[in-house]
Parts: sequence; structure tokens; C-alpha cells
Amino acid sequence: MAFGLSELQYLMHQIGPSIPEIAAILQEDIDGWQIEFDDGVSMRIDWHEEPAQIVMSCAIGRADANAREPVYAALLEAKLQLTGVARVTLALGPDDDVMLIGECELADATVEALRDKVAEFLEIAAKFSLLVTGTGEAVADDPAPTDPARNIHRA
Repeated sequence: MAFGLSELQYLMHQIGPSIPEIAAILQEDIDGWQIEFDDGVSMRIDWHEEPAQIVMSCAIGRADANAREPVYAALLEAKLQLTGVARVTLALGPDDDVMLIGECELADATVEALRDKVAEFLEIAAKFSLLVTGTGEAVADDPAPTDPARNIHRA
């Protein structure tokens, strides 16, 4: 069975109880949701029909005014290195927030598969957040995070 919008809508109703750190899920459109986590981090999940995929996005921080040039240079280099390797990209969003945007497909329509994709995306976001905010080294890999949004640093 092909994964489509109706399957994602069903999973979005189930994802909240499967990730205890989710404070709220707001359906903003028929095909778009905002997920708010306990620690103030939020991410957006959208369904795109052509090609059929889920698009996740998250603000990962704002570079300090004095460090923008080296931070943006590092982000552009990281974006280049990700090309063809990962289905994520970096962009500058509203109010100079650095955004991480990722595309994914689900092989099976299960809440576990979606939960794993959300956790994977937020782990990548946390690592890039450290680069943007300059708050330290990349986080160690945690195969079973208790809070998928725990390390995203806000400016």
C-alpha cells in the first residue's frame, strides 16, 4: 500500500502519545502540523503530494550578530557536504532563524516509523544548532533519546 496524506493524518493523531515530550500538535492545514515540545522547541511536518513525501522543518537557532559571517560560512560548507548524502538542507528563515528542512518517505505507515523519523530529524537539528549558537561540540549519539528535542538551542 502506498503511503499518502490519509495515512499521515492518521499517524499524526497517534504520534503525541508515542512521544511523551510532545506538549501539543496543532493541525494548521489539511496537510500541515506544528508540533510543540515541552522544552519550547517546535517543528513543522507537511505532506507534499509530488513527489509523495513528508517535509519536516525546525528553527535551530539564530547566530550571534558578531558571529554571523563565520557561522553562515560554516553552514554553507555543511550544506555542500550534505548534498547527495542526506535529505536535509539548511536555510535562513524569518527573523534570521537558521532552519533545518528535511524530506523523508515512510516505508510503512506506522507510528513507530514516524516517531523514528522525527527523532532522527531532531538529532540532526540538535547537532546543527550547536554550530549555529556556538554552544559547544556536537552531541554524542544517543540510540534511545528520552527527549527528541532536548539539545536544540534557541537564541
